[in-house]
Amino acid sequence: FARLIEEVALSHGYQVLLGNSDRDPERERRYAEELWGYGVRGIIFGSSLTRISHIEPMIKKGMHVVAFDRKVQEGDKVVIDHVGVDNVQAMRLITKHLISLGHKKIGFVSGKIKTVSRLARFEGYRTTMEEAGLPFNEDLIWEGPITNYGDTAMVQLGRQGAHALLSGTMRPTAVIALNDMVALGIYAGARDLGLKIPGDLSVTGFDDITLAEVAEPPLTTIQQPAEEIARHAVDRLVHRLKGGDEIEPEHVTLSPKLLVRGSTMQCEKQ
Repeated sequence: FARLIEEVALSHGYQVLLGNSDRDPERERRYAEELWGYGVRGIIFGSSLTRISHIEPMIKKGMHVVAFDRKVQEGDKVVIDHVGVDNVQAMRLITKHLISLGHKKIGFVSGKIKTVSRLARFEGYRTTMEEAGLPFNEDLIWEGPITNYGDTAMVQLGRQGAHALLSGTMRPTAVIALNDMVALGIYAGARDLGLKIPGDLSVTGFDDITLAEVAEPPLTTIQQPAEEIARHAVDRLVHRLKGGDEIEPEHVTLSPKLLVRGSTMQCEKQ
């Protein structure tokens, strides 16, 4: 996504500075203040934190901000532009797909469910289960601690989640992963336990990264329209930088696409 942002920005004649905040509000605040000192007047935030009070002073000062994957939240004192995929609908698609295959014990593996995007994805899963008459069961939910958001950490999180859920008394027949890297970690965890995918366990991801299609078996996942998201985010920010302060904040929510591959199959046991 960062690379796509850069490509679109370059087409507008802008260069991109990249900083990883690991969803640390204080680190984000320091980045914003330092960038302001360098003369930067536009930022795309991708942390999806539930509160933006730490950057509100910079916004009031004149910093233009576009949020990726963070809708306006109750309690926000400033309203900023937003672009992202419909996370609730995405998880509804995934969960309905697994239910249609006969799965009733569907697990959910994630890092701490505290960001806007994660809360939305969890809501999509939970409400779809309830609508199908499948009672919410906390034993099927696993939230792992995580200190950073790199690919290695996400894979290990998925592996730990698989060990925890698949070794418990309420063993799921299918597991929904927060994203594709977590799903690949679940692959590894299931393999550790001698289980086969999808014969013993159906697994789904989210993002449709390159590895999703080449994994064995290929991963059923949600495709985010990353190029479209990047274009919307940069175009909006450039418009603001060129004097577009008079227009109302724009909130663009794009539709997800379910890609069914070989990691999910009909459930033959409960």
